[in-house]
Amino acid sequence: MYGFIITTAGEGLLARASAGEGLTLTEVWVGKGAVESAGAAKALTALLDPVAKATSTTPAVAGGQISMLVEYRNDMGGGLEEGFTLSEFGVMAKVGDDAPTLLYYAALGDRAQPVPPIAEGLDVHRFPVAIGVTGEVEVSLEYPAGVWVTHEELEEALAGIDLSGYIKATEKGQPGGVATLGPDGKVPGEQLPKMDYDPAGSAAAVQQALTAHTGNKNNPHAVAAKQVGALASSGGVMSGALSMSGHKIANLAAPAAPTDAANKQYVDEHTGAKVVTGSYVGTGKTGKNNPTEISLPKPFKVLCIYGMQYPDSYYDIYPTDSTSTGQTCNIISGSSIPTEYTRYFGFFYSSKPSDSYGKKSADGKTFSWYYDLTPSSAASVQLNKSGTIYHYYAIL
Repeated sequence: MYGFIITTAGEGLLARASAGEGLTLTEVWVGKGAVESAGAAKALTALLDPVAKATSTTPAVAGGQISMLVEYRNDMGGGLEEGFTLSEFGVMAKVGDDAPTLLYYAALGDRAQPVPPIAEGLDVHRFPVAIGVTGEVEVSLEYPAGVWVTHEELEEALAGIDLSGYIKATEKGQPGGVATLGPDGKVPGEQLPKMDYDPAGSAAAVQQALTAHTGNKNNPHAVAAKQVGALASSGGVMSGALSMSGHKIANLAAPAAPTDAANKQYVDEHTGAKVVTGSYVGTGKTGKNNPTEISLPKPFKVLCIYGMQYPDSYYDIYPTDSTSTGQTCNIISGSSIPTEYTRYFGFFYSSKPSDSYGKKSADGKTFSWYYDLTPSSAASVQLNKSGTIYHYYAIL
């Protein structure tokens, strides 16, 4: 079974929470049990076969639902010593001083995920959770919200903080920094410069000399252009950074030396191909109405499915000639693929090529295929066996 259930006990908790009692989430667990039906899942008060505690983000209550992200990492709880297949997870909760019970149960069914021991490297699994509620509900956590923040999430959060007015404490009231204010809202006298001149008697003379000096256009100090940071009209060598203030450098000639600058057109024309890798998990569905597809960021030149990963093993895929089990097509050229499903152009594994169909999208970024017959191993032939992880690479 695959699905997400609010248990019978959980419905009771939500009813009480909607009536004004606080709802406390006490624990999140992951396990390896497999429930038989939705009815059996609804009657649960704990996981069938719990393995380890997980964590979550702080729940948000808005729009009539409780939303959060459940996360399990194999470094939690001192590190996972023995791998398992994560097939279920659940959120435990309570109201008031009652004993915790199972509020939310998730059965992953044929989408169960293998979790290796920590000795094989860090492995992270995340699951979004949404629980419908009625009215204003107060939700709190009894465990730390320990979900990792990603680099992208941290950059996004920092981008929302305005530090333009920030002044370091070490710069306040110090030379080269800024003055502070006293209890009266004024700059303390000790932070003001020494005033040992006669302002009234010298102000007029200073202003007169300043006006005469600023009006002199004959460069009385013999300042050279390079002394004020001006660029020479031709030749010369720059020793510092050049700020264009958002303007472009236009009409660049083709570079002739290793240190010459190049324009975008030249870079685009001379940059080599890019290789990207990825994977997808087979769904077990086959045939014309259930094509398999791979989407890429750019049109592909070559696309290849090179390996199949099972929970306990891995196999490379090789194109073969005719054998007792048939042929295999797992690598294809983007330039040869039509944009409508066409016979002989699909991926297939160990079967007849005549029943394979494939096409690419109009923009050349997505390849879709299906196998038109339904042998007992149709999902394997279509390279879409349920739960199998298929690894691919593409040359863009």
